[in-house]
Amino acid sequence: MEINVQLKAAGKRENKIRSVRMTLCDNPKTVEDLLVFTVRAMLTDFREIYHEIMLVNQAVSGKIGDEGSKGKTEVPEKKAVETALQAFEDGLVAVFVDGERYESLEDKLELSGEETITFVRLAMLAGRMW
Repeated sequence: MEINVQLKAAGKRENKIRSVRMTLCDNPKTVEDLLVFTVRAMLTDFREIYHEIMLVNQAVSGKIGDEGSKGKTEVPEKKAVETALQAFEDGLVAVFVDGERYESLEDKLELSGEETITFVRLAMLAGRMW
């Protein structure tokens, strides 16, 4: 299933929202499914881009071999999914579908692919609360 995704990191100096078209492995039925499928899709994209960069760097440096397959930045999928779900539960990530905020992993979704899904990474403010 293809979805429209907007990514925004609140608190950044730049007020940029990136819009991307993302292909998910299946149609998510809950917010938890949406997060899991999105993390998997983003990891797949990251791995492809990282592999290409490593090949270019090795070609430029003349060190072409199997060193690229030993990537030190490999992110285990299970850990990435767990981190995303925990961040959502802790309120560090907000999920909106066509402007409506979803606050529980069990919230049901009925997506057709035409909706705009927005992920906002919230930033904590510095200082103390009295």
